Amino acid sequence: MDKQIVVDVEFLSDVSNRINNTSDKITKSIESFQKISDDLGSNQEDVNMKNFNEKFTQYLNSLKNLADYYKNVTNVMCELRDTYENE
Repeated sequence: MDKQIVVDVEFLSDVSNRINNTSDKITKSIESFQKISDDLGSNQEDVNMKNFNEKFTQYLNSLKNLADYYKNVTNVMCELRDTYENE
C-alpha cells in the first residue's frame, strides 16, 4: 500500500516567511542593543562599565547565532517547499 503525504506549500511558505521576518527583527534589535552597549562602554576607565560591555557583547553574539539558526530553518523549509511544488 503506497502512502502519500500532501503538503500545503502555501502554508509552509507563509510559516517560513514569518520565521524569516522575526529573525530579521531579532537581528535589527541585536544591532541596536550593540550600538547602545558600545556607546555606554566608551568610558574604558570605568571598570564596571567595561565588564558590562564585554559580557553584554558576548550575550548579543550568542543571540546572533539564534537568528542565524532560524534563517537556516527557513532555508530548509523553502527547499522542501520547492521540492513539493515540483513533484
